[in-house]
Amino acid sequence: MEIKKITPEHKERALQISKDIWEGDDYIPQIFDEWVADPYGEFVGLFEEDTLIAFGKMTYLTPTDVWLEGLRKDQSVDIKGVGKLFTEYYLNILSQKRDLNSVRFATYFENYGSIIPAERCGFQKILTCSLKNLEIDNNEQIEIHPNISTEISYKEFKNYVLTSSYLKKCKSLLSKGWVLHDVTEQLLSEFYVKKHFRALVENGIIKGLILFSDIYYTNTLWISFLEAASDPARNSLLLFAKKSAQARKKCEIQIIIPDDKEFLIWAEASGFTSWERNNDFFVFEYPIELLKNYQT
Repeated sequence: MEIKKITPEHKERALQISKDIWEGDDYIPQIFDEWVADPYGEFVGLFEEDTLIAFGKMTYLTPTDVWLEGLRKDQSVDIKGVGKLFTEYYLNILSQKRDLNSVRFATYFENYGSIIPAERCGFQKILTCSLKNLEIDNNEQIEIHPNISTEISYKEFKNYVLTSSYLKKCKSLLSKGWVLHDVTEQLLSEFYVKKHFRALVENGIIKGLILFSDIYYTNTLWISFLEAASDPARNSLLLFAKKSAQARKKCEIQIIIPDDKEFLIWAEASGFTSWERNNDFFVFEYPIELLKNYQT
């Protein structure tokens, strides 16, 4: 077996491997071409002779922040240790790098094939959240609160996000799908300039703020941030999200909710559900100091 780069000619086989993941709603078909074209990351596969049997992606979110994602394996192939092979492959590459700030990945709580080898290699769990899903009724008539708009300054926007309890409980990470980014000036500016946010403002005071990501998930509107002074304010922002999902012909909303009892109670009362349980979304990080002396 050999690990080597994925090329466009491997697309059909890669999609065949991923076609039954997440009940046939895997995002690999939407992202495959972008991953192949990425000049900085590592989109590689495990091959048995010329047959692709597993693949994964290492992405540079910034020049110093690395994200591991997209590990997929042909479930019909009886081979063990795939997670270990890919983890060691990436860490070997990263051990030669300097000035890295972070190496992370996120996974579902039951994905032991990724979690166990990662922990054995030295990865540490840094964040536990709940991934929540809300189905959208495209026939629902929704009215948006008149005080919801984008008419706030960037300074107000930035200050609200940076001082929020949501951001603090998410360890200063904002999600775009299953990829979590450190909050930087560039990231906040991107949300603001693209108007991927709405604020609820009353008497000049921000009562709530929602950020959403226009990413490659075909059927999902992803909420990256949601903070509000009260449940009614949060409800108003959720109605905006539902309306936006309808306009984009999405069938669901997803959000990562940190370990916050009040927030979870509101989410469940609002119709959000988990696939199996709360606390099902884990984020792992590799201690940078361990990379200097990393050996397989």
